[in-house]
Amino acid sequence: MRFKEIKGGSFQMGTDDHIGFDEDYEGPPTIVRVPSFSMADTPVTNADFDDFIAATAYQTVAERLGSSFVFELLIPEEERVTYQHVAGAPWWLLVPGADWQHPYGAESSNIDLDNHPVVHVALEDALAYCQWSHSQLPTEAQWEYAAGAGTATTYPWGESLVDEHGFHANTWQGDFPNDNTAEDGFVGTAPVKSYE
Repeated sequence: MRFKEIKGGSFQMGTDDHIGFDEDYEGPPTIVRVPSFSMADTPVTNADFDDFIAATAYQTVAERLGSSFVFELLIPEEERVTYQHVAGAPWWLLVPGADWQHPYGAESSNIDLDNHPVVHVALEDALAYCQWSHSQLPTEAQWEYAAGAGTATTYPWGESLVDEHGFHANTWQGDFPNDNTAEDGFVGTAPVKSYE
């Protein structure tokens, strides 16, 4: 992993806009000062996490529990009825055998996903990875500050999710949670550095 130095500064954290789900309310807006810090230039990939596992023989929470949650559109339709849905968020299915090496269940594999962000990682797992890699998780303020790239716009590239250059992030397109048109090129995760 490569790290970038993020120069400190102040920004408005939070919003009064009710975008998405009201229960995720992110207000009130507050001015936050963030000192300079370093942050990885990509999310941790499957290849990065595999190096950690090979060096430590660590077993993730999902591996120990024998299951994890998978977004239903990533599971074949005929299999969805066999899994337990999450109350209040029925698009999440509890799938036996799902873990970082088997992202969609025991019969799946991440073998061709080395450059994709690792999934099925609990906080406990992330902290163990950080300890091994001599790094730390960013705070919510650090993450929001870095993601905003010093702008005051809705997105770092402007006010529209899609602009004349196309997509800048792997986001949902379509009717959530029933239909993702994958106009950005991906239904699930995208390889790191897929977007500018």
